Amino acid sequence: MAGLPEVIGLLYRADWTRLSLSAELRSETDREPLPRLSRERLSRAWPGQRQDNGRYVGRGALLIGPGGRWRLECPVPGRGAEVEAAEGNDGERGWSWRPAAVGGPPPLPVEVNGAYPPVPELFCPSCLLGGYTLEELGPVTVAGRDAIAVAATPRRDVLGSDPGDRPYDRVEVAVDAELGILLRRIETSGGEFVTRTELTDVTMNPLEAADPARFAPPLGSHRGETPGEHRGETFSGPGGAADRAAGGLGALIRYVPHRNPSTTIACDGERRWQVHQDWIQVGPAAPLGNHIAFLVDACWLLRGRLSGGAELTYRGRPARQLRVTRGPGGEELFLRPPLMFFPADAIVDAETGCLLRLLSYSGDALAAWWEPDDISTEPADPDEFRVHVPPGTRTVEETGNLIADAVAVMPGVTGTAARAAAEVVNRTAGAVSAARSFLDDLRGHR
Repeated sequence: MAGLPEVIGLLYRADWTRLSLSAELRSETDREPLPRLSRERLSRAWPGQRQDNGRYVGRGALLIGPGGRWRLECPVPGRGAEVEAAEGNDGERGWSWRPAAVGGPPPLPVEVNGAYPPVPELFCPSCLLGGYTLEELGPVTVAGRDAIAVAATPRRDVLGSDPGDRPYDRVEVAVDAELGILLRRIETSGGEFVTRTELTDVTMNPLEAADPARFAPPLGSHRGETPGEHRGETFSGPGGAADRAAGGLGALIRYVPHRNPSTTIACDGERRWQVHQDWIQVGPAAPLGNHIAFLVDACWLLRGRLSGGAELTYRGRPARQLRVTRGPGGEELFLRPPLMFFPADAIVDAETGCLLRLLSYSGDALAAWWEPDDISTEPADPDEFRVHVPPGTRTVEETGNLIADAVAVMPGVTGTAARAAAEVVNRTAGAVSAARSFLDDLRGHR
């Protein structure tokens, strides 16, 4: 039976641009499908047909050919079996097409890393690497193919991807034992079903996949080069409340970027202390944030393309040296700090998995150099993870609200105005939330 390291290797090496297959696609969700806008919700949901159990089911026919070509055709519910929508990639640009009767310009396929892959939540499985805790569950058979069942739990630290945007807290997938793609993905929240996406009737190397004409966009399609796909959006505020808050919030915006950063951060597993020049913020335990977490845990490097792996000793530690470039099939790879430019040179501790050094290049120029000092794996005294606050030191209790925490320590008239503005915003947000709850309650009793 394959172990977790083998599964991670399969997810990492999966490359849809090299596939040639046909399959039936089935999706099922507990709510009416809407466009998925966050990075984590990779696929754009197709219209689904409401079932007797209240769920929505969508179906489609998928064809993938060499060179990054693919085509997905799906029936439009309520329009008859002969009315279908389609989207795909001709090997150069993504495209989408809808019948004129459906109305409106069709949205392009979901863009991932600068490319338009088919059904990203199944064919871009590397999204599970770095942002989830994985558990291998055993062998399964899906769509007539050998697979490995894996449970993925989203990480709640900085290495996770948009944890606040997820409607689920657990994902169970079936990883194809040969290709590394996902044959099935089931999302749940609190044990309750959220969505299921799966392939059925998979055929490898079908004859029709060799014909480039099968992937050409129909006349009238929306193509990838169409301008205006990523228009900016504007939002209106709650009228007078926003106007009254504007002055104070303007002060806050001007103040926060210049706020003195903390000089020491410590966490003992129950409380966290952030020591500033003339005050200390105290709050509940929290994971490492920002750049430090990316150095301590190098699993996020799997989102890129790694090469090399030469063994060496660095600062007295056994290590491996890796070259990091963009992932396959995309013009860009979104990697948060500290890696913002490519290529990069990483030295990874062979024992702990920590980064001993990370060099990032913009072209041939060195753009960033990250390197921890004085690395030790010896056990530390628990007292070293606490901050002892001297008598008379100003302390501020952390609330978890970024605005409230920022304005709490702003001095003078500026601070007074900002705190008043924050209070107005909080009251307005509370009123909006109450109104939404009331409307939801009314809908639930119809």
